[in-house]
Amino acid sequence: MLQLLLHLGTWQLSDLVYNTLGGTCGGVFYYLGYTFVQKHRARKKRKQERTAFFEMTGDNRQNCQDNKNPRGQEEKEDDKKGIPKGH
Repeated sequence: MLQLLLHLGTWQLSDLVYNTLGGTCGGVFYYLGYTFVQKHRARKKRKQERTAFFEMTGDNRQNCQDNKNPRGQEEKEDDKKGIPKGH
């Protein structure tokens, strides 16, 4: 563009198009990378906050998952015996 204004050297319309296209692509790639990094940081921060909360409350997620639905197992045993649900 400076060549056009100062009448130095030669320039072509394709130079202008390619430079504009290259700048636009660079801006898009920068934006996508920036957005990815911000989401990754936010996800990491939320995970740390959840971990800190469970440590403060003494709640252990692993124990909650291991003891998941113990009553459901009893109901399955009752079904095998032919006992109707709710009795």
